[in-house]
Amino acid sequence: MTSGLRVTIVVFVAAAAAAAAIHARASGALPASREQRNSIQQFPPSEDVQRILSWLPADTETVFVANGPFSFPDLEPPEQPSPFTSASAEELKVDFEAEPLALAGFRNGVLAKRLIDQKVQIALEGSRHYRVPSGLGEALYEACSIMIFTRDVSDRTGAFLKESLASDHPPEKIEGQNVTVFQEQLESDTWTILLSFPKPDIVLACSGRDYLREVLARMRGGEGTPGAHRDVALPDSLPEWKYVDARSRFWAIRHFDKSQAANDPTSPFAAPNPADGAAAAPAPVATAKGDEPLDGGRASVPANPPDSHAIGITLNFDPYKSWAATITYLSADPAMAAKLRASAYFAPGDPAAASLKIDLREAAAGAFAITYQLHDREAIHVFRLLLAAAFGHAVYL
Repeated sequence: MTSGLRVTIVVFVAAAAAAAAIHARASGALPASREQRNSIQQFPPSEDVQRILSWLPADTETVFVANGPFSFPDLEPPEQPSPFTSASAEELKVDFEAEPLALAGFRNGVLAKRLIDQKVQIALEGSRHYRVPSGLGEALYEACSIMIFTRDVSDRTGAFLKESLASDHPPEKIEGQNVTVFQEQLESDTWTILLSFPKPDIVLACSGRDYLREVLARMRGGEGTPGAHRDVALPDSLPEWKYVDARSRFWAIRHFDKSQAANDPTSPFAAPNPADGAAAAPAPVATAKGDEPLDGGRASVPANPPDSHAIGITLNFDPYKSWAATITYLSADPAMAAKLRASAYFAPGDPAAASLKIDLREAAAGAFAITYQLHDREAIHVFRLLLAAAFGHAVYL
């Protein structure tokens, strides 16, 4: 997959299964429930980040955050990969900064290239409803990439709009905001990307009208959307928050949505693929090089292991503090440690994973912390692949 829609490229093929201050003008009331429940969080998000979270639809399943300030990166992968084996902290930082910005990379970066080097205060992607693509390529999903800049970037976005009058559709009005719509063909699926610039320092790039509509409504206080703030995405009462360090440069949280299990190939609640057989041995998985045999394009190693007791997962990573990234998997299954060791989290069958020196420990009852050492470039690529799949963004080969 070469599109700018996501810099992370190949993930395990899945059928059962890829914070500093925000400007005060970033409007939106903070739900009282967040302020009242911060005590359960070990390292809770700042009030500014919580405000952005309050803009997300209540059924948002995954949030990925890059704390700034940082310069908007080039979302196009380099034509010539580095000849060196070891990565630098700066390279790691740029790789992970790109994750929540992926939707802004459509059409080979027609928008993103105008934003390169602009200072981002925070980037956050909220997503939900992960679906199998029509053929090969990335799983479909509804999401919004929310980019808050340290300054007014309307000169960049205004110039982009002037040159985008011949976009795929006439401009739309959603919740009183002008929205520019593009379409991009990726493998067998047509992706619709909706762009909105509701504030001079805010850029929204979304992949679902309904998702964008609710974000915009919540940003302006829920006008026209009765009860919009009664429910919040990823409320502070969730146990996952105990394992999030929102001070990290990069962090993420996914609370598994059981209601989506029938359609979500990355859900731990998903039923086994009848074609594989309930007790079938795992089929080969795609490696970082894609050189393992594939089972007709459908491998049975899931992005998340089958787990009827699953709760959620978190990520904490700060390359300037440590070369280790930690994914914490929460489950009420007492035998989960052994199941995780046999799962995609340990990249079975991929020799490059050896350099990750994957380690699992039970951080608390029902909380399994899996640590990855990110030094070797090829191993880092493997990690980003399994990370994307675990959080819903699987890619099919």
